[in-house]
Amino acid sequence: AGAGAGADNGGAPAGEGGSDKKRGIGEVALTFVNKDGSKTEVFAQLDENLMNVAKENQLDVEGACGGCCACGTCHMILDEDMFKKLDAPPEDELDMLDLLDEAGTLTPTSRLGCQVEVTPALE
Repeated sequence: AGAGAGADNGGAPAGEGGSDKKRGIGEVALTFVNKDGSKTEVFAQLDENLMNVAKENQLDVEGACGGCCACGTCHMILDEDMFKKLDAPPEDELDMLDLLDEAGTLTPTSRLGCQVEVTPALE
């Protein structure tokens, strides 16, 4: 897959990865691209959301609402290939993304990390 762009939260998964850590059962490899362009490779547990994966790996993601889609602080800009693999955002996420659009931070591949579930297709 390609590389993700930096995001308000400090990282966006690019859809590929690996690290010195060994992959566990039920994990996929992801790469987050940080604000400074550096990459952080992680293994993410299936069925976890991207916001939690980023936070668990000490990436710069706030997630002020705790992942209940009530803020935009887990905004991520996804790699286009990864974005295309996802289902369309639910209505409550679209509403929150609209607020980000008003702030001028929305991109065509923006998603809220708390609403994107890790699946094998993201690897």
